[in-house]
Amino acid sequence: MDPRPPTDEESARLLTSSPDPHESPRGPSLSERVSVIVQEPLSPLSRILLALCICLLLVSSVFIGLFAGAEHRLHSRLPEIPGGGGGGGGHQCSSYTETRTYTRTEGHTHTSIATSTSTVTMTMLPPGPPGPTGIPETRPCLTPDCIHASAAIIKGLDLNQDPCEDFYLYANGGWKERYPVPHGDSSYDVVDHLTQRNNAILRRVLEGPLSAPSASPDQESLAKIRAFYGSCMDEETLDNIGSEPLLEVTRTLRKLLADDFKDEGIKIQKDDEEEKPKPPVTREALTAALAYLHSRDVHALFHFDVKGDAYIDPGVTVPWLWQSGLGLPSEDDYEDRAVAKDYTKIVSELLFALDEKEDEAVMSEETTWPPWPWPPWGDGDQPENKTEKAERLAGDVVKFEKRLAKAGADRAFLRDPIATYNPVNISTFSRAMPLLDFPTYLAAFTPRTFPSYIIVTYPPYLHELTAILQTTPATTVEAYLVARAGITLGPNLGPETKLWKAVRKLRELTGGPSLGRARTREGWCLGQTQKALGFIAGRFFAEKAFHEDSRKSAEGVLGDIVHAFKHSFRHSDWMDDETAGIAIEKASAINLKVGYPTVSPNTSDAGSIERYYSTVRVGPKTFFFNSLNAVESKLFRQWVGLGRPRNENAWSTAPTAIRARFDPSVNDITVTAGILQPPFFERDWPAYLRYGAYGGVAGHELTNAFVSLGRFYDQDGKLEPWWTKKTKEKYEKKRECFEYQDLAWMPLGSGSTTGIRDVDEMVADSGLVLTYRAWRAQLHRSEEPLLPGLDYTREQLFFISYAQVFAANEEDVAVGTSWSHRVEGTLRNIPEFAEAFSCPRGSKLNPPPHKRCTLW
Repeated sequence: MDPRPPTDEESARLLTSSPDPHESPRGPSLSERVSVIVQEPLSPLSRILLALCICLLLVSSVFIGLFAGAEHRLHSRLPEIPGGGGGGGGHQCSSYTETRTYTRTEGHTHTSIATSTSTVTMTMLPPGPPGPTGIPETRPCLTPDCIHASAAIIKGLDLNQDPCEDFYLYANGGWKERYPVPHGDSSYDVVDHLTQRNNAILRRVLEGPLSAPSASPDQESLAKIRAFYGSCMDEETLDNIGSEPLLEVTRTLRKLLADDFKDEGIKIQKDDEEEKPKPPVTREALTAALAYLHSRDVHALFHFDVKGDAYIDPGVTVPWLWQSGLGLPSEDDYEDRAVAKDYTKIVSELLFALDEKEDEAVMSEETTWPPWPWPPWGDGDQPENKTEKAERLAGDVVKFEKRLAKAGADRAFLRDPIATYNPVNISTFSRAMPLLDFPTYLAAFTPRTFPSYIIVTYPPYLHELTAILQTTPATTVEAYLVARAGITLGPNLGPETKLWKAVRKLRELTGGPSLGRARTREGWCLGQTQKALGFIAGRFFAEKAFHEDSRKSAEGVLGDIVHAFKHSFRHSDWMDDETAGIAIEKASAINLKVGYPTVSPNTSDAGSIERYYSTVRVGPKTFFFNSLNAVESKLFRQWVGLGRPRNENAWSTAPTAIRARFDPSVNDITVTAGILQPPFFERDWPAYLRYGAYGGVAGHELTNAFVSLGRFYDQDGKLEPWWTKKTKEKYEKKRECFEYQDLAWMPLGSGSTTGIRDVDEMVADSGLVLTYRAWRAQLHRSEEPLLPGLDYTREQLFFISYAQVFAANEEDVAVGTSWSHRVEGTLRNIPEFAEAFSCPRGSKLNPPPHKRCTLW
């Protein structure tokens, strides 16, 4: 039997290596299985299952494609740029209404934006100027606060401008177009706009239903502030009362001065008899008159402050004497013939309205015999009538004030803390001011202690003032004091009185605050209410618009900026080690006063607020005297603290004021609840907005803590310059750069040699770069989502938010230029700005490094 031929499988095995005896037999491969299945006929069930699988595969492919396309479109329309800090939540967004585009090809940037309103759907924008960030991408912030912030930013922009050439208009052109200067005013800016918003909140408090229980401290305070505001708003009652309240003040004033120029009867002067000089005011009369006026906050000749002794012990209060009592802002105004003429006319109107004597020319013959002057038919000299008398006295008053202006120091001197610190003991002061009985004067303010010395800011003024008073007729001094009372207290009368109208003319002449008709009576009355009862207003305002969480957030921003300053000191190229060490100690000691006071009084304690104003008497129909009572109460609190330890945590500013200020004499920074509102601050904004807007203002004030006036005061507020000579020399070179930069900014042909801005203010604005670093340093704390509808990086939004708090319209072009210079002069010195907006080298806001001025 022939052997069988080998099979394919057997042959195949000969081609392989010897199998492992422990290896299990190999099963059919995947390809073999597929081959078998394909060769076998499909059953009906298999065909159905195969069709279903194919359908499911097709449907999955479609959905995968749609999802990938949607993701691609989402990321192309909403770039997730890195950042850090807070926000998020919510599903509200903004609806698309309009698209405007700005393109700059030279710098390779393209910006396009959609104007939006806070409604339902959200439309994103094509890519904008690129900016650097290295933080993981996050979703946009869709909270109501973020949406409102986004809408406000959009409305403020003018995308027809080049951000690298005119960033001020780029950031604020839309705002300027939207908010022109109101009729009758010379300017309108972001602070005015915020004032209106804050006033609306206060108005709801003052005019809304009562929420506090009856007989509670809050009820007492609310009733008092409502009565004060209502008495101011009651123009009909004020007009019906007329000028009588102010005439009551001037009657008292004239009685105090009456002994100096009583009517001694009619004396016929011979033709060859020389006119005798009129007597000056006496010591007793002047002392009584000044005490009466100063206790009502009417500045005349001089005024006193009560604050710490900056050199010996800042913690103990002493009197400081300052020159004051001028109707015009400066000596130059008295030299301006047109201004002086207008001012003389206004003073004449005031004196006429406050003169209660009848014209002698109209006295009836039945009450006077023999008729005087004689002869009665008109021959000889005629007595002057009221109009002529007012005009003559007004001319004398303006000449008198002009002499006072020349006797005083200029503003530059008064800003020098060392030059203005001149302690003078009481005996020396009395010799310099023989026409003032100081002990009698001081008694009018009822202090608990009598000072051993006074700090006189400009001692030569005392000697000059004495010489002026000794050579000025008492009648002129009386007219001057009466005019001062009219100018200060006239606004508290009805708007239809001659006195109110005369004071308004003066405000318009000098550019002072409006009295209510140009910017509404409500706004002016709210301002007066906050001035008189500011902490009551602050309590109810904080309840509505500034909660404790907001205060903590704002304090956190300040703390971060202070830390950035301390870090900068350690690496400064102009501070030596000794100076930097003192600067760090001073920064650590800064007292941060944010939002509202918590002591003296405690804004969060209704009883503390009620007790603080317990001495202020308020009537529903007596606005003039309501104001006087509030002023007298304030001055009493000031003088009662004379010689006592200073309260470091007390506030001198109402929480509703829009203010941020560093005070070197106490080493504290005060930031009120009034300014911690949009567009400066909102606690739920992403950090780049809070640091850019509010932080920019804080950085300015904190810079003042270490340069400018701050360099003269130590960490306790003591007047002790702490810069070394080496540091001072290096700083002066830094400061020269800002000065030259300011002069270079002037328009060609302007002819100015002084620049646009105060150089120290320019230096203070340089603190923005430290605010920027403080923001960057905190990015790791939390995610910082972008704003909806805005195709900007976080860095770009930081700088936009900074610029937009300076939005303003000015009728004076020079003033408007200064706002632009303030923003752009600051940003051109910060390389991070040019990097954020990809500005070409050599563009206006990306100058060569050697043309930048850097301090930090």
